[in-house]
Amino acid sequence: MVSLAEDAIFVHVPKNAGSAISHAMGGVDNYWPQHVPWRCLKDEGRAGFGFLRNPWDRMVSLHYFLRRSPPHHVQRVDPAAIRQMGFKRWLLEGENWMSNEPIDGQIWIRQNRRYADVGERNTYRNIDRLDHPVLGMPPQQKRPAMWWLDGLPPENIGKVENIEDDLRGIGKRLRFKTTRRVVRVNVTRGKPERWRGEYDSETIDFVAQHHALDIEAGGYTFE
Repeated sequence: MVSLAEDAIFVHVPKNAGSAISHAMGGVDNYWPQHVPWRCLKDEGRAGFGFLRNPWDRMVSLHYFLRRSPPHHVQRVDPAAIRQMGFKRWLLEGENWMSNEPIDGQIWIRQNRRYADVGERNTYRNIDRLDHPVLGMPPQQKRPAMWWLDGLPPENIGKVENIEDDLRGIGKRLRFKTTRRVVRVNVTRGKPERWRGEYDSETIDFVAQHHALDIEAGGYTFE
């Protein structure tokens, strides 16, 4: 989803506290589909901002979210298969894409709540920019948050781990105010509190390799 303030656009990365931030900003703009990268939004005439999250934590959250996928994701996601695979196989071997990404010639149309063929009437502006110019459109297991945030000024990228202070600072700099407190919504049920316990050396290295842009931008470490 995309949230629009008077002079700012929030770029919603999956499982990066985006629903909480959108809620604090007063809701979403239903014209846009889910999780649109900044390169598709940058011509809207407003400053953009977004958030990073420790990628090892985010991958565990994404896995457990997809295990309980919403019904409209089922065309792209098989929750039962993901549960059967478990975290390690899902991360290393799985391939999941977003519902608004035309990898099979279709995208999810929010207004009609269905999948439809890609076409002039069934896409959003600048869909030709959806692929990252270097990374392309990798599956989510291999996709860093910077795939969505690339091109934003570094000072406009906060960290989920400092969400209250960073959102307040970005809002002050971009001259927008949140309408509500940041509270946790769309919480991933079933996610283990000690997410590091899901990893072994192979999966640690996998995330380090494919999410290196996030690790560098956010100064993250596994520990």
